[in-house]
Amino acid sequence: MRFPLAILLALVPAPLLAQAAPIIGEVFMYRDMDQVMKEIGPNIRFYPKDNQGESARVTLRFVVSVTGEVEAYSIKVLKNPIPAFAIAARPIALATRFVPGTIHGQPVRVLMEHRFDFRPGTVACGSTISDGGIELCVDSTSAGAKP
Repeated sequence: MRFPLAILLALVPAPLLAQAAPIIGEVFMYRDMDQVMKEIGPNIRFYPKDNQGESARVTLRFVVSVTGEVEAYSIKVLKNPIPAFAIAARPIALATRFVPGTIHGQPVRVLMEHRFDFRPGTVACGSTISDGGIELCVDSTSAGAKP
């Protein structure tokens, strides 16, 4: 005889369900964490070369893995006033490392939103790279600085 999962789960005492290990590969919300993630910081910064005198704020949504790395496929732009800044925010997000969030003491994948602020004069344009047709100034002297 088969029972629906909801009926079986109703028979399990709530304290036991609370102790259950997270499902491998499942993505949790930031608010679900026992221990919230901590940003370790990026080791490199980018700024659109043609927009050096402009300020912008880009908001991205992405998944942080159990190892604290941003999963590249998951990056989505939520707020972006100037397209060149969204292109610059992506490699910063990929360079950012986190101490993973945990549930029941186990590191889990977490969906989060992160804001990247760009201010004029914060990146020394020592070298450039091209990404999506946009020239980006690269500044690796700001290791550990927040974007």
